[in-house]
Amino acid sequence: GTGNQNPFEPSSDAEEDGETKKISLRGNQPCLKIPPLVFQPMRVSDDSSTNGEYLPKSNRPYLYEIVIALWVQAWTSFAASMKSDAQIQGGGNTVPTWPYELVQGSHNPTSDAAVAFAFIRHMSFFLPLCLKSLGLRCAQNNTTKLIVPMTFLDDHHIQILVPLVETIALGLMREAMSGSSGISNADQQLTKALINSDCVLDFIIGLFALLHPSQVETLLLAYFNILEECEDPTDKGRKGPDNMNKSHLRRSKCGRQIRLHAVERLAAIPTFARLNFPLKFTGFYPRRKVTSSSWTNQSINEQPEDDALQKYLEKVDRFPQSFWLSELLMNQCLSICNISCSMIIMEADKQAKATKHGRKMNNALLRDDLLRMESLAFHSILCAYELLIKRQAMDSRFQTVSSSTRVAALFTRPVLQQSVDAVSLLARMDPNQKVRVIWLLCLLYILQEGPDALIRDELRRFCNPEDNRINNFIHLLKLACTSCQYFIPSDESLPVLCAKEMTQEAFNCLSASVILLIDECFDVVSKDEYELEKLGRSVFDILLHILSTPQSSVTLLRTLGGKLFVGLFLT
Repeated sequence: GTGNQNPFEPSSDAEEDGETKKISLRGNQPCLKIPPLVFQPMRVSDDSSTNGEYLPKSNRPYLYEIVIALWVQAWTSFAASMKSDAQIQGGGNTVPTWPYELVQGSHNPTSDAAVAFAFIRHMSFFLPLCLKSLGLRCAQNNTTKLIVPMTFLDDHHIQILVPLVETIALGLMREAMSGSSGISNADQQLTKALINSDCVLDFIIGLFALLHPSQVETLLLAYFNILEECEDPTDKGRKGPDNMNKSHLRRSKCGRQIRLHAVERLAAIPTFARLNFPLKFTGFYPRRKVTSSSWTNQSINEQPEDDALQKYLEKVDRFPQSFWLSELLMNQCLSICNISCSMIIMEADKQAKATKHGRKMNNALLRDDLLRMESLAFHSILCAYELLIKRQAMDSRFQTVSSSTRVAALFTRPVLQQSVDAVSLLARMDPNQKVRVIWLLCLLYILQEGPDALIRDELRRFCNPEDNRINNFIHLLKLACTSCQYFIPSDESLPVLCAKEMTQEAFNCLSASVILLIDECFDVVSKDEYELEKLGRSVFDILLHILSTPQSSVTLLRTLGGKLFVGLFLT
């Protein structure tokens, strides 16, 4: 027989799988008919606009409705009383923008300000109280015991919860930025903000057990987005922000540290893998090879099927989409690492040019500032490796072959895409630089354990003529090959433990990746002789580099086999 011709088996969650023409919500489909909870903090006993069947007999507003309504009202009144040229873009229609003075402005002794910041100071009391109140209401529908909670909130709930999460993020940023800019005081204020951020993270994590994950996703996105906006607010009165002043550096550090702390907490959820709804991969990849050009078949303008995998994915995927949480957290870690390293390199280039021409830099960063950015870059890439990849890969529940592939699929797309985008940055680092070594270890894990269908699909996208990044991927393999030489046991200490078997397996993975690259991309690249020649030289360079290093007989034989395979294709 031909076997299974679908790249995915039915998903492992409790949803009803089947072919659908559009993305539907996850979970038990009959439960979707349950009416959502109505947000109406001012309801009265004779109100007939709500469903009495799903409300208490007294028909009084719930405690969480009153608290959240007063909370958001106090903050919107406070924000409306402030005038600011710089605006922070919000994530909802209720409050589209927030004035930047909420984060870093003079203290306003008005009553609105006192009430607004009182909610933030006492959120360790209010948020658990609201979560318990909401839990009591959700329990009446008896939909929270399912694998996928099927309790939904109406649009008014979301319109009020998004500003609630944003005000908490703004309050945390203001607390982290308060006080003097001295090193000791700034660190103390940031530590307090990180401790207080546990309250909102506990609240969001608690919502996973009550609400449908699609609505929790909306709140998480609002939390991360407002923190990113705080780092670089839009200022209509200036042409562009000064990216290297002290205020911007401190603001960026605080925002990124709070985001990384959220990653640390969310990555430790016991149900992390299940919340991403990982698909079961069959090993089949739905694609067709592009016919080679010849005198009788002129197919130079023929485009490959870029959406081949997506057509099959739509048949089993639901909302929120698979890997939504893992990709969100991994992109946060790698983007923070990328930006922090880029700022260090930019500052080094400026200082080198100024020294070369005998000029003095007025806004040069201090050594302490550079060390802080380096520490932030190392912290972010360590979160990606230790807390996301390693924690899930070494979980005792996921040690079968099929489970390992599904776990690696959680991070396949973000690691490949972010790594290719950061190839020029990684190339400027030393081969044994800690950030580069750990980043490339994440890449090697994906190439080794990731599902063949996802890796091939990403390689196919890299070959797109409109955005040809396949050469960046080959350059990335070269960088990995160079850094892997430092895995060979020596007196130098590495940030992670690299056993002899791991060193050999890293080079085996590089050889196998080259074979996969040629098998998937040769028919596309072969249409351009220049690109084909460039691809051939780069690939042979990688294989020769592996052969020139002291390897085991198995690794050398695999590399020679890869070289023979590549040679047959190119000739």
